[in-house]
Amino acid sequence: MINISEYLTTQTPLPPFLPYPRFLLELDLSQTAKMTYVLLLDRATLSQKNLWIDERGFVFVIFT
Repeated sequence: MINISEYLTTQTPLPPFLPYPRFLLELDLSQTAKMTYVLLLDRATLSQKNLWIDERGFVFVIFT
């Protein structure tokens, strides 16, 4: 855990994070909708890595 008096350095361990696209900040959506998008985007990134794509190149997202 980072002490409040410490500065962020190149050696500071960062916690895992989810990608949050900047354009979501400007949209008139609920925080729940924005968070749902972020979670689905994270899953889509994993699907891309695993090559879970159809014949048209679309990425499958499995969210349970």
